Order: sequence, then C-alpha cells, then structure tokens
Amino acid sequence: MKKTIQLLLITLVLFSCSNSDDDCTTTMEVPKFYELDGRSHKYIVTEEVSCDFDTDSMIPEEIEPVILENLSYELLQYQHAIDQTDNYEKLKFTIRLTNQNSYDVEGFTEITWNKNPTFKLYIYGSGNNSTSCTSIPANSSCLLEYDFEGPIFTNSQSVVDFPIPTYYVTN
Repeated sequence: MKKTIQLLLITLVLFSCSNSDDDCTTTMEVPKFYELDGRSHKYIVTEEVSCDFDTDSMIPEEIEPVILENLSYELLQYQHAIDQTDNYEKLKFTIRLTNQNSYDVEGFTEITWNKNPTFKLYIYGSGNNSTSCTSIPANSSCLLEYDFEGPIFTNSQSVVDFPIPTYYVTN
C-alpha cells in the first residue's frame, strides 16, 4: 500500500502541468510592410506568438525591403538609343530571371543602371510597355521584357551600363 501511494505521488508530480497561458504559443500570419519607390508593399510572415496575442490591435510593422536571395539573371536582349533632336528614346530589353530557391515567390523587379546618377526603373506588372515576373515558381525562370519608345525619360545621353535586376518579394 505504501508503495502504491508513493507511486501515485510520483506520477502526480511528474504528469501534473500548469494550465498557465504564459507558456502557450501559437503560429500565425503577421502583416509587415516596406516602402520603396513611393509605394507601400505588403509582406506576410509566419511568427510564433503568445496564445493571448490580440489580433484586433495588430498594426503592421515596417521592415526593410525583402530582396530575393539566390536570383540569377541572363540579359538576352538590350537596346537603347536617344535622339536629342527629336526628343525621342528607345529602350528595349529582355532578361531571364531565375529563382534558384525551393519555394515560389511573388514580387516585382527593380532594374538599375550604375551610371551617375543611378537610374532605376520599377516594373510592377504587365502592361505599360512591359511583361513582368510578378511570380516565379521554385527553381524556375520567367522572362522580364520591357519595350519603350517615346519622349526621353531617362534624363541621360546614354544608359551605357547593362541593366541589373533586383527582385523584391511581396508574398
């Protein structure tokens, strides 16, 4: 009988647990955002939060822009010409973007020319002279195409460097 009581006490001590919510956590999607090019971009992350986390008072947190790591690119076509006399410019390029990650991404592309001053072009979606890569599946590629003809907009005699793409993630 004494051993049974001792065993019962040990069992109660070992298997009793607190019902305190202090140690309770759960995972949830938490909204974040970043500003770039005068626009706000949403970015959702999954975080571990306490069980008593108040979702009603959740305010999106501002973060640094999220750049896709392991992006490779290949410049397939590039043409740029300016006619100052007629205030005319032609800028055309095709770039293959490759997501070398094991997950799909959604986002937009920034094209940079390293001249003085640096010239940037943001491509958010298809239309307005472009076909963009608003999403790139895991371990896959897409073609980013831009074709503009019209009044000079680059403020440069010539964009002599080749374009360099950066992919900003919004998913």
